[in-house]
Order: sequence, then C-alpha cells, then structure tokens
Amino acid sequence: MKNSQPISTGTRSGSASCDRRCTVAYWLVMALACAVFFVMNMLTTLKEDDMSFTLVEGVWTPMHSLTDVIRSYCNQYVDANGRLANLVPELFGGLLGKWAFNICNTLVFGVLLHVFGLLVTGRRSLLVVAMFLAVVGTCFPVPGETMLWMSGSANYMWAITLSLLLVLYLLRDHRESLGWGGAIGLLLYAFVAGGFNEATSFGFFVGLCAYYLFNRDRFDRRAGVALVGYLLGILLLISSPGAWARLSTSGIVSSLGLSDLVSSRWYIFHEKMWRFLLPVAVILIGLVTLLLRRGRSVKQCVWTYIFVALALVMFALGIIHERAYAPLATVAFIIVALAVDDFTRDWRWVRLTLIAAALALAAFTFVRGIRVLREYKAFDDQAVSEIVAAPQQAVLLERQFEGYSPFVKPMNFISTNFFAHELIYRAYFGKENVQFVSDSVFARYHQGRLLEGAVLCPMTSDRPDVISEVMTIPGQDY
Repeated sequence: MKNSQPISTGTRSGSASCDRRCTVAYWLVMALACAVFFVMNMLTTLKEDDMSFTLVEGVWTPMHSLTDVIRSYCNQYVDANGRLANLVPELFGGLLGKWAFNICNTLVFGVLLHVFGLLVTGRRSLLVVAMFLAVVGTCFPVPGETMLWMSGSANYMWAITLSLLLVLYLLRDHRESLGWGGAIGLLLYAFVAGGFNEATSFGFFVGLCAYYLFNRDRFDRRAGVALVGYLLGILLLISSPGAWARLSTSGIVSSLGLSDLVSSRWYIFHEKMWRFLLPVAVILIGLVTLLLRRGRSVKQCVWTYIFVALALVMFALGIIHERAYAPLATVAFIIVALAVDDFTRDWRWVRLTLIAAALALAAFTFVRGIRVLREYKAFDDQAVSEIVAAPQQAVLLERQFEGYSPFVKPMNFISTNFFAHELIYRAYFGKENVQFVSDSVFARYHQGRLLEGAVLCPMTSDRPDVISEVMTIPGQDY
C-alpha cells in the first residue's frame, strides 16, 4: 500500500516500458468494456428523476435554452439541493439529448477505469481494470443507479471520477511551480469536484485534510489551493436551503433518541458494509498491514484516511439508499487493488489467472445485465406508449417488471407506491392526470362506476391543496 506516496509520471523501477502485447491487451479490454457499457447506456431508459430534470424546476415546463437550465438550477438550489451534478441531467435531458449523454457517460466510465490503474500502480494496469469490471458486476452498489441512470450517474460516477482525478493530481510528483493561472484552474476544478455531490465530497475532503495533517511534509501550495476549492464546493452544498428542508425526507434517519439513533445507524452501516463486501475486505487488509508493517504503510496511505472519513460520514448520516455507498465502495476497491497488486507483484501467473477469472466473471454478469436491460426496455417502451396514447385523464393498468439485475432501475408504474411520481409523468407527457391502478379499479373507472358504493373516510388533510378528501370502497383492494 505504498502507492499513496507521490506518483511518478514514469513507470515502476525495473520496468522501463510496458510490454507491447500487454499494452495491446489493455486497450482492447478497455475498448470492449466501453463498448459494452455504451450498449448498456443505450438500453437504459429515462427514470422519474431524469424526466424531472428535463423540466424547469418549480414551473414544470420543458427546457429550451441555457437560460432555462440556469433558472432550473437556481430553483433547485432553493427547493431541493445545490449539487452541481444537477446540471448534467439538465443539460443532457433538457437540451442535448440522451444520445449525447450515452457518449459522454461512456467516456467518463473509460476515464474512471484508466484512473484506477494510475492510482494503484502508477501506470496502466489490466489487472486493476479487470478487477473493477468484476466488482461492478457483482458487489458494487446498484450500478444501474450509480452508473447508468442519468441523474444517478452524474451524482455518483461523475462525482467520484472528478474527486479521484483531483487526488491523482495531488499525488503526482510535480517539479514545476504552480503559477497563478494554474492555481486558478486548480481552484475552479476543486470547487466543481467538491460541489458535485456530498456523498463523495464530504468524505474526500475530511480524508485529505487528515492525510495532510499526519503527513505534513506532503502538504504544498497545490494541496492548499485544492483543499480551499474543495471546501468552497462543499459550502455551496451545505448552504442550500433546499438541502436542509429535505433532510427529514431523504432517507436519513434522525428523529430518534441518542441510543436508538446510534443503534439504528450501526445497523444500517453494518448491513451495507457486509452487503458490498469490499469495505469488510479493507478492514481485514488494514489489520494485516498493521501487524506486518507496524502501521507505517497505513499512515502514509491517503486512501486510509478517505476510507475512514467516508465510513464516518455514512455512519453519521445513516443513509438508507444503497447508491450513497458508491464512493465508500470505490475507495475500498482501490485499497483492495493496492493490496492485490502488492502481494502478487512477483507472481506473473497468479496475476494472469486473476485477470482471466475477473474478465470471465465480468463478461458473465455484464451479458446477463444486458439481457435484463433489453427486457426492461421493451417493458418500459410499452408502458410509455400507453401513456402517450392515453387521453388527458390517463388511467392505466398498473405494471410491474418482474426481472432483476443490479444494472436495472425499474420505473414505478403503480400509483399506490409512489404518488408523487405521477406528478412528474403528468408534466413530462403533457397529461392532466396519470394514474396506474389495479384491475378492479381500472374496470370500475372505465365502466363509469368508480365511486359506486364509496364512503367518505374521516380524515383531516394537512395539504388540502393536494388531497382534500379520501373515499374508500368496501370490499375493494384500492
């Protein structure tokens, strides 16, 4: 785990250049992985959040210009959150189109793969790429939401890539002094990386600060500028009025006593750690490293600090959504890859076996994912066509996708589950109303006897502008 020391732009000592066959194999695997990922992007449909980002926040009208994008972001900053990641689905969903996003998202995925090798070995690494592809298909947090879903990818894969590139830059061995132009550029880049999404930036910032605190000889002007820019991005996030307003409804458990609060957070955190496996592997690797190397390697490893900081952030917030654990799983993967690269450095055939096994596992999981994505796309296309063909009062049969893949994030075509999403469907498809109901309700509605035998429920609504009264039909399932 010594690779956290400044990364040289050259190759590791004892290997002046990569073997030509290894280089060809590396780029072939990279090209194939990106091609498969592009196909998966093409098969991924728009989700509810993606649809909402095509509309101007607050007025729910389609976007037509950059002015609409800026206006929508400002409204979101007040009403929802201040994430700069919001600009990605707004630009692509509202103006440029999904096809342009598919291309750019694939490019970001390729950059992420390449950066892993540079961070772990200081050069291109087929082993690291193969390992990550296998991890994505098996135990990475919901890749359908964190890598393919348009708004989800921006909030997680794009945010993670931006922060990893910043760390890569800081770890490099810089021989030139940082001029004013470079300092301004670094400040702006760090600001964007820090303001993209809090699930990534909070932990990365705290981890970097702790790393430089315990390794003060590594701190220089570049690190100072980067940390200031990163902090400014975080301040953009936490100063959003909408972020504080959403705190109680964002999947964060907070309304408990102290003991119950700690217990609930430990339960959530413990369950996620075991589900994604990589964080548990990191803890074991850390214990072994402490015993064998007396902690020197751990102290000098920047990823140790970032991993602990991300884990503390996840524990403190008690976030239920699995996608929020993507940054933690990413850093955990880097630490695991550092250990694997270190322990197998002199065992060529072991490395080749690991590469072959990882690529085979990745191929199996990605092919299976493509099959389910194709099935879901057909399901989604049929549902969307029914909405488009329906009258302004679109009352349709509820639909539920039965297949499963971590690469698929199904839409909700069941109104009893997610009432709020119908508001998005209504605005996106230009309907007065969109509802997905059960067989019995569907039949009663289209026979003109929906409220036959209905009785008024005793209820006082705190939002009469949304729901003023509720009727129930004895003996019915709705």
